[in-house]
Amino acid sequence: MSRVKISAPNAAYDGKVGDLQFSKGVYEGEAPDAIVNYCRATGYDVETLDGATDAGDGTQPASYDDMKVADLKDEIDRRNTDRDAEVQLAKSGTKAELIAALEADDEAQADAGDGNDENGAAQ
Repeated sequence: MSRVKISAPNAAYDGKVGDLQFSKGVYEGEAPDAIVNYCRATGYDVETLDGATDAGDGTQPASYDDMKVADLKDEIDRRNTDRDAEVQLAKSGTKAELIAALEADDEAQADAGDGNDENGAAQ
């Protein structure tokens, strides 16, 4: 369980997701990890309240899940700056899709730098 603040895509939503009761599009309190993961994957904004929200220096979230959609898009813009159009990361989609694009890019960058092929095998 995590202490979280979850904002629904519809700011006027008054209802339940699992056992979580939303009021005016927001739930704040304890939430099972399965529901938190569901919310993240379906476009809800999830903010962790009881864990570390930065990498230690107070400036960078510990994970993409802790970032706001605008921050994810800023990171994509930063990475796309010196890329040709055909290899740029997509900047549209749900929060989960933006995170997936960034994670795939992280993996591709790591694979490119370790001398292994796309399957992780040494070349």
